Amino acid sequence: MADTLSPNTVWVEDPDTGEPLIVERDDEYVRIIREFHQNECQHIETEVRRIELSNGAIQVRDCCTFCGSGVGLAKPQKNKTWVNSLPWADPALVNSYQNRRNAEHNAALLALARKQYAERGRFTEAYTAYLKSDAWKAKRALVLKRCGGVCEGCGTAEATEAHHMTYDHLFNEFCSNCWGFAMIATNASPRKNGRVGASPTKVRTRIMASLKPKTFFDGPSPQR
Repeated sequence: MADTLSPNTVWVEDPDTGEPLIVERDDEYVRIIREFHQNECQHIETEVRRIELSNGAIQVRDCCTFCGSGVGLAKPQKNKTWVNSLPWADPALVNSYQNRRNAEHNAALLALARKQYAERGRFTEAYTAYLKSDAWKAKRALVLKRCGGVCEGCGTAEATEAHHMTYDHLFNEFCSNCWGFAMIATNASPRKNGRVGASPTKVRTRIMASLKPKTFFDGPSPQR
């Protein structure tokens, strides 16, 4: 069952594990939701039915023969004989259709959540391997040389950690001028756009807005 906790957070429960999976609102999510709404019943065929409202009042409406929903405005009931001759709308038809739609919606989100979960795992492996690679060590050495061994956060402590200041060119950073890095002390917490020292999962979440997931996996594997 899908659950929206905030405007930017959607969770869906995996029925196989019982675990909640987050659904990232990326381009594929937008496409899936758009297609879901486009496939809503178009009420091609209707028949006139009586509908009993929750307050006990009676309406006469055109009702879709496929989903059971009332279509258009309520009709006048001046001819009581005609009204009383009309069949009642079938609430079971409405409930059945809504249950099918809810199941389709949840299935689509579950498939996307599982796909995104797998991509996050592959990205974390690639990112972790990259931070252990000779390529990263070489870039770290260049940044350390640039800053002269002094923390670029406080300007006084010994620099010990290299951090990305942007992930726009992750895995292919500009090394000629050490662009996009900062060298900081172990206990320093400088920030630029809140990006310093992020975990692999947070890194991937932040760059998803501007880069497609395949960017991380279609290229050559990080050096080990």
